[in-house]
Order: sequence, then structure tokens, then C-alpha cells
Amino acid sequence: MFNRGFWDGYYLGQRLGAWTSAYGASTTKKRVHLGICLNHYPKAGVASFRIEAGILRAGEEVLVTGPTTGALSLVPEELRLDDRVVPAGERGMEVTFRVDRKVRRGDVLYRMEVVS
Repeated sequence: MFNRGFWDGYYLGQRLGAWTSAYGASTTKKRVHLGICLNHYPKAGVASFRIEAGILRAGEEVLVTGPTTGALSLVPEELRLDDRVVPAGERGMEVTFRVDRKVRRGDVLYRMEVVS
């Protein structure tokens, strides 16, 4: 058995200051849902995504998450639609871009935005 010891914290009315000096969330970025992964092409090193909401522009930071994939953060340098380069992917489009490692069907694509 293991015991980390006791803390009189909430029971005696002390604040949460033991872990952080700031109150509430201190995140600097938020994720905005864009779409889902449709397929991964390992030989080409690209994945295709269906944009379900919002707009994805080349050069924006994105996050791909999934139960097996984990979290993959990357910045697509170019987006492709039917073998041609496009500046942005909009709702309903199926765009492809390079990925550093394997992603899976059903993984979720998010755009990372700075919280102001």
C-alpha cells in the first residue's frame, strides 16, 4: 500500500493554492472542431480529412486526436483538393495534407486558436 499523506485542504476551508497560484484555467490555446480523418496513405505520408465545420487554411496549427493515435500537433504547409493546391478547405471539402506519423479513420481534426 502507498499513502501520500493527508492534507487538511477542503475540509478545513483552505484554498487550492497547493497546486497553482492562479485561479481557474490557465490555458493559452483552445481547439476548434474542423472535421474527421477519412483515410491515411502511409507511402505518400498524407491523410485526407473531411471538413465538417469552419475553414482550414494552410499554415494554421492543427491537432489530430484519436483513441489510438493520441495527439498529433502539426502545421500543414499546403492543402490539396483533387491533386491541386488550394489556399483553404471549407465545409464539405475533402482535403489532404502531409502528416508526420500514422493517423486513423475517425480521428478528429481541430484548429488551435490562441485564447485572448
